[in-house]
Amino acid sequence: MYKLLSLLAALVSVCGASRSCNVQFDLNGCISSGNITNARSFPYRVSILHVTNRFRGTGVIYNRNIIITAAHVVSGVTPSELKVRAGSSSWNKDGILIQVVRYHLHAKFNPKNRAHDIALIQLVNNFIYNTQIKPIPLAIPLRVNATGYYTSAASALGWCPTDKTANNKDPFSLISASSALMNPNECHFALVDSSFNEVPIICAEIPTNDACIVDYGAPLVSDGSLLGLGVKNAICVSGKCVALYTNVSYFQDWIHATAKVMN
Repeated sequence: MYKLLSLLAALVSVCGASRSCNVQFDLNGCISSGNITNARSFPYRVSILHVTNRFRGTGVIYNRNIIITAAHVVSGVTPSELKVRAGSSSWNKDGILIQVVRYHLHAKFNPKNRAHDIALIQLVNNFIYNTQIKPIPLAIPLRVNATGYYTSAASALGWCPTDKTANNKDPFSLISASSALMNPNECHFALVDSSFNEVPIICAEIPTNDACIVDYGAPLVSDGSLLGLGVKNAICVSGKCVALYTNVSYFQDWIHATAKVMN
């Protein structure tokens, strides 16, 4: 089990603390170099909310009643306290809102270091698919080229304010930004931990004007398939803003088996 949080703290202390777009929606900590998009472009993306309408995180649609997200998005609250909004370009309005009936955390999930940070959510009602509500396929394991870099291009998504006077009750835009996938060896080397290979993490460089951010559970996608889930606000690595994602392909068997049992 790798000590991810302690390693991140060490890296941030060297590079300088990065500010995050957390549940409070820090206005200085969102993807700021991307493009405003909409639910039709990314119909698999959902927001996960507390019943008090507080934003908990993001997830993606796996099938008609199962959502994939980061485990720490739902850990610590009961299913009855959670709802999922789908089919909207906003996290807090429009689309449809469905109650969560239960969720399943990965058995090895460790909230302290975010190892095995993945969970499935089951909804009380099924989705009716349309142009704004659709599932996303899981990506096959990433390939690397002769130089050791991933051959796939990727995009990161995030809900962020486009008005600097906004607060967490005001409209937020769904932002998409192209992301360069970091050489996996460089990613592991940057985190200085050989046990990092136990649970592969994807490091993706996030374009930003002023801060490093990826919201929890946010998808990293390539060619319409799910590569990763945001598990940690981005850190500074060699002067670059790098976000960490759970490598979904590593958990494909677990996802398929768990979803089958839940249904």
